Amino acid sequence: MKTYGSIKYSTVDAPQPIAGICESFTYKSADQIFEIMGEADLEGLVFHGRKGDISFSSTPAGSVTALGVRAGAELTITGVTGGKVLVMTSSAKWSRGQAMVMDAQANHYPDIPTLEVAVGSITPATLDLAQGSLIPLILPTGKVWFGTAGLASPTAGGIVQSCSVSESVQSQDEEDGEGKIVAVALYGYKATASMEILTADAIPDIGSELEAFGTFRITSAEEKWSKGAMRSISVEGLLIPGIV
Repeated sequence: MKTYGSIKYSTVDAPQPIAGICESFTYKSADQIFEIMGEADLEGLVFHGRKGDISFSSTPAGSVTALGVRAGAELTITGVTGGKVLVMTSSAKWSRGQAMVMDAQANHYPDIPTLEVAVGSITPATLDLAQGSLIPLILPTGKVWFGTAGLASPTAGGIVQSCSVSESVQSQDEEDGEGKIVAVALYGYKATASMEILTADAIPDIGSELEAFGTFRITSAEEKWSKGAMRSISVEGLLIPGIV
């Protein structure tokens, strides 16, 4: 590839918090706006609580064994200076006939001191990714994780059509008297999984286990019929370390 002029093309030079083939990276900085209402109409605006919204995704190598970043973690990203970058959500997605993709969303708090040290910790779920050996020939070897290899149906039989595993934390932002976010609390960690299976088997029981590189508790199950298409079932599961 070569370019002319003062342009950047594709994701060659993009920051890459998740190793692999960079699919996308976006950074949006914005203030919150407080509207001052007068007797008849808007009479003013207050700009406060600035923070950055960062989203990124990559196609990792087939040898990957964990999510690229974890919810609740603190990141250092090239080009994002000052403050703290904290991961809010992280996920991996598989589907038949496609390469697995990981994505995440993080918040940049530019007014939290860079040297500020967190008190306490977030304990993520144990999610051990393993592609397995029954996979198509991939050249170069291990370049991508193709299809739904490594995933097993929660029913006796069936073809795993797609799956996603994600984790998230909630945040509480606190501003000082000048309207700058100078403190944040991360809490409420949870991991979720969803899977769609082509199968003639009955849907699994609510409360039974869904194995998706971790042991999730099934919270919902659905069967789907449509003319001219295979019958499928969908399940969703929840994993909270120490609870579910």
